[in-house]
Amino acid sequence: MSKYNDTLLTNAGVDLASRAAHGDASFKIIRVESTADDLSSKTEDELKAMTAIPNKVQDGSIVGQEDTAPAIQGIRLQFLNTGLTKSYSIQAMGIYAKEDGQEQEILYAITTAEKEHPQYMPDFADKVTLRFGMTIRVVVGDKANVVIVFDPDGLATIKFVQDAIASVKIDDTDFAKLSKDNTFKGINKFEKAPTNSVGVEYVLKDYVDKLVADATQAAIDQSKENTLTEFTKRNVPNPFWTGTQAEFDVLKSAGKLNPDGDYRIVEADS
Repeated sequence: MSKYNDTLLTNAGVDLASRAAHGDASFKIIRVESTADDLSSKTEDELKAMTAIPNKVQDGSIVGQEDTAPAIQGIRLQFLNTGLTKSYSIQAMGIYAKEDGQEQEILYAITTAEKEHPQYMPDFADKVTLRFGMTIRVVVGDKANVVIVFDPDGLATIKFVQDAIASVKIDDTDFAKLSKDNTFKGINKFEKAPTNSVGVEYVLKDYVDKLVADATQAAIDQSKENTLTEFTKRNVPNPFWTGTQAEFDVLKSAGKLNPDGDYRIVEADS
């Protein structure tokens, strides 16, 4: 699970927030970006002195805001792995702002990952989308003098996901798709024989009850064999016709089969 430290205003961010608190400036929070560089070894003063996030990997999206304390603004961010050719971990995120009337943007605030707890972003080679979202809270001085600029592409992505989830309907008439126990009411027909997880077909109890167990069948066969042996000893005419499949087919094709006869097929000598 990813964990991040409290957001820290840069020196430029502190100056802008202070002037906004006194009504001397207004500004917009315009974008967010990430880096894979581990900044955990830097001191607070070193982080405050930064003017840009080093070695940017991704641009994130600002997709919402939350009302918190009077001078603090909650900003909802998201990062997607779409388009990533190389996996990385989000070690830090930078929030950029632009003062009204100024052309130059500034690195307003920085959020760093806790040691060994950055968010991992896989590449998009397998075409599997991962969305990482979080809310950061920054001091802005006076909210009346601050505008949060949302990313329309990011908002479209969220709406697409929400619509996709809303469109998923569970067919509760198909109990085979559900994991909980269910009681079937009425007649249920299967186009194909149902199987277990390894592909073995289920057999109905009524059908099983009519089957002869292997051991029972073996006993029946042995009893027949013993009877034939006894008939042979006593010179009793054999009630069975015994022959190969080929011989049986000849009789059958000639119409010489006795409907009341008992025919036994044996393997031909090799």
